[in-house]
Amino acid sequence: MLKQKWKLREEIYNKMAESCLNCGKSIEENYCGNCGQKRFSRIDRKYIFSELENTVLQTNKGFLFSVKSILKNPGKTAKEFINGSRINHYKPILLAFLLSGISAFISFQIVGLKEIMELYYLEQNLNSPLMIDILSFTSSYNSLIMLSFIPFLALLTKIGFRKCG
Repeated sequence: MLKQKWKLREEIYNKMAESCLNCGKSIEENYCGNCGQKRFSRIDRKYIFSELENTVLQTNKGFLFSVKSILKNPGKTAKEFINGSRINHYKPILLAFLLSGISAFISFQIVGLKEIMELYYLEQNLNSPLMIDILSFTSSYNSLIMLSFIPFLALLTKIGFRKCG
């Protein structure tokens, strides 16, 4: 009895995988040629992990590849992206936002940068209202401050490497 149920489920799954659930036409490849609906797939661990990765990080494996490439050879990675080899790379602006957010999270939640700065200000007798306001601002807008440094650092890099072309 149980084997018959599983066999029936398998037959239904195979039939669903062969025809589009949206328009009913047969699917030859990964997408329906008629309406563009993606081929039906089972909801299992692999599917859930893939959906989480695509929904939350929107990486499609490009994030880790881009970070690794940038750490190994930043100039080559930038040149590849500019020259049009973009399929494996994460979009640069999204990468900057994501890395800025990760950096802020690590700095303030894991390392405890705010507490370290407060202790430093107390030791240096810099506990004036202005310094407290500055600390509050920098801890609240750390990601935006990091992002605002990108054009400045790009300009410094351009000036520093202008002789190299």
